[in-house]
Amino acid sequence: MEVEGPQGQVASVPMIGRAHATTGRLLISPRPATVSRPAAPQSRSEARRARPNATGDGVGQFAAEAVAQLVRQVAVQGNLHPRDLLEDVARLLEGGRKRTPAPDLTLARSRHENEVLWQELFVSEERNRQLCVQNEALERQCCDLREQHDVLQRQNDDLRADIRFLCRAAGAGSTAASPAEPPAVDAEPMPAMKSVRDAVRCAEAAFTDTLFFLPSAFESAAESPFVRPEEAYRALRAVSEVAATWQSSLNASTGSYPFKMAFADRGYTYKARISDTARGKHREQYLFVHKGRRELFQAHITLGAHSANSCLSIHLLWDRQQRRAVIAHVGRHLRNTQS
Repeated sequence: MEVEGPQGQVASVPMIGRAHATTGRLLISPRPATVSRPAAPQSRSEARRARPNATGDGVGQFAAEAVAQLVRQVAVQGNLHPRDLLEDVARLLEGGRKRTPAPDLTLARSRHENEVLWQELFVSEERNRQLCVQNEALERQCCDLREQHDVLQRQNDDLRADIRFLCRAAGAGSTAASPAEPPAVDAEPMPAMKSVRDAVRCAEAAFTDTLFFLPSAFESAAESPFVRPEEAYRALRAVSEVAATWQSSLNASTGSYPFKMAFADRGYTYKARISDTARGKHREQYLFVHKGRRELFQAHITLGAHSANSCLSIHLLWDRQQRRAVIAHVGRHLRNTQS
């Protein structure tokens, strides 16, 4: 152990510990067994420079000496040999280093796997969104194809009905009025009308034998902004003319009547049914009360197109018992796939 003298000299002195007889404390006293030659006097600054530095190897050397000194003191108190105690400490330190667990990489792997899963989830959601968009587009195309199929099917049915009617009429020599030969238009002047409701009132008064108007027809006509009431009256007169020839066909028992051809000869496009979409999604708009129960008025003709000012729809039903055309709506175009 190095000891600094009163004048700054440093000397190595062996240390021996002994226990006090009364207090049991460890006392350390120098034993001049082997006294080294006194070194030459040094200044305090030189002595400090000669000491081990407080960093690097100097710290390790001081720590080792302190541990050894502490072991010696414990050995003296416990009546043990210092060497055995040092070996036990060394074994414990070595065992502690061996038992030091390796860095746990499980957390790092879990984080990486979690990031990979989130990335896969994001890609899956984006792919799912794209598939949903494609599915919606395909559904719209499918709906359009169904509409086209329905239109073609109705046209085919109408043509077949026209052929059957013409064949039966020609074979039976029927004298009923042909839909290709509409009755002559009255040369009487058209009544003065300022609105669609006026046109409906005039038609009700003029065509009582062929047309029957429900209250809803007057209500829809009153709400219609259609700016050409004279055209609405002409359309109702065409319905009356077709109804007259239809009544004759009922008397002659010539089978189904070709309404489409009869209206086409008068310059109107007649449709016996509404689309499946309109019948499903907007069915309530086509239901009207007739004879105490709600009936679906699918047959219709339409004037113009686009805005309500230039478009008018007439929905009707052919009542075979009443032998008249029942008019339920004369006004705005009802909802369908295009409105």
